[in-house]
Amino acid sequence: MWIELTKERVIPRLSPVESSAVTDFDKARHAPGQDLLQEIIDAVVAELRAAIAACEKNRLDPVKTRIPESCLNDALSMIAYHVGTRVGIPVDAARETRYNAWLKARENLDKLRSCAITVEDPETGVVSPAGSAGARVVFATPTRMDRRRWQF
Repeated sequence: MWIELTKERVIPRLSPVESSAVTDFDKARHAPGQDLLQEIIDAVVAELRAAIAACEKNRLDPVKTRIPESCLNDALSMIAYHVGTRVGIPVDAARETRYNAWLKARENLDKLRSCAITVEDPETGVVSPAGSAGARVVFATPTRMDRRRWQF
């Protein structure tokens, strides 16, 4: 199932420090009408959809704000990390769970691009088998490695 990634879905998953930091940042540094959280959500959705589209086994939902529900945690991890870096919440890379979750989400994006993992079809909900079939090498003539056919 594909879901729309909205602020209403994201805000309850942010920590209280992150949500208040976003609100304070918007009041202090943005012009009226600008929305830091929505900008980050839009960027993460676009990046996630681009990774999904890179694998020929995946199909995208025609609604550009929707992502697969199976990718929701990765999207939320990426959003929380970007919120923290934009509003100045310090990140200690060695011990920060937000940073480690972001790294895991980045790894999953790479797996999506390479077809190591696939997502559900937006219409049917069926997940195609993971892994790229890749090319197979077929030798039509004897090779040096075919010892039974060596000719001297």
